[in-house]
Amino acid sequence: MRTSSDIKATKRKPPLALITIILLVVAGASLAAMWLYQTRNYAKEVAAPLEKSLVKMDGVQKCSRGDSGRGSDNNLPWYEAYLELPIGKAEAEANVTRIASEAGYKLVPASPTKKGQLSFINDAYIEDWYFDNTSKTSPYTALSDGPIQLAFGVNASGAKEACGKAKTIRVDDSHSVVNISVRLPELKR
Repeated sequence: MRTSSDIKATKRKPPLALITIILLVVAGASLAAMWLYQTRNYAKEVAAPLEKSLVKMDGVQKCSRGDSGRGSDNNLPWYEAYLELPIGKAEAEANVTRIASEAGYKLVPASPTKKGQLSFINDAYIEDWYFDNTSKTSPYTALSDGPIQLAFGVNASGAKEACGKAKTIRVDDSHSVVNISVRLPELKR
């Protein structure tokens, strides 16, 4: 025969199903957090407000690519995007400079003798680029201390290849393609 103390003890034990559900929720949340950490690209986050400003000008993103810096081959977060704008090159350059300035950057025109992080750009095209490697430092504690490296390329002539692929991007007197490039300091290990 069960006593009242046996009944109370039975009522106090949480059901096994409830414990199992709680453990599954905690495990699922932990896995989701780890996945987000592995895929979070800080460079893309830095570029997002700049891209958004270009989209507000009727810019259309044609492609983007990047790396969170957490792989075995790379520890530097980076991101780049190509946007087509329905304006000519001079107007696109003025808007890119304004957008960057409003975000706290001081773009300087690149040249064959002043390339910053753009050493991979052929000298024939370097005058289509602007960069800033000094105005802002990375705000992310998961990264080493160092500057945000921002670059913009503006092109309004010739065929344009974007993100390493043949993409149809209209470039002429009334349409430009803008490339945004962000590089951040190393991820702390």
